Amino acid sequence: PIAGGTIVTVTGTNFTGTSDVDFGLAAATNFTVASATQVTATSPSEGSGTVDVTITSPTGTSATSAADQFTYEAVPSVSTISPVSGLAVGGTSVTITGTGFVAGASLATVFSGTGVTVNSTTYVSATSLTVNITVSASAPNGTHTITVTNGDGGTATSGSIFTVT
Repeated sequence: PIAGGTIVTVTGTNFTGTSDVDFGLAAATNFTVASATQVTATSPSEGSGTVDVTITSPTGTSATSAADQFTYEAVPSVSTISPVSGLAVGGTSVTITGTGFVAGASLATVFSGTGVTVNSTTYVSATSLTVNITVSASAPNGTHTITVTNGDGGTATSGSIFTVT
């Protein structure tokens, strides 16, 4: 996530005496040299995108390559949904608008409370999802929050923005 805090294990050679671990231009918030061939580092906060992870030791700074890259994913946010309500009985297609949505097998959406079942979540773009829900006849009237979980584990929870009527 862009907030940092991901623990990353780097394997290679000549890590004894490592003095610095960088994620792009930003220094790791913490690192431990486990052995001459392994360093564990904590990612700093950074904007979304891919950066090279480099190690500086007495033998110099590691060369960059595709094998050393770390990708920061934006944390999702939910801003609006449409429609904002659904009848207690039947299926409804809900469009969720926000930012930072990431496609993937583990992309998921959950409506709080009881009586609203998510049948599927479809990635449309980084700013739009389509969710097919069923509202049961026993669903109590009231509002529900919506939680979106990206494949990378980033989550966003809306305010109470979907109402069962």
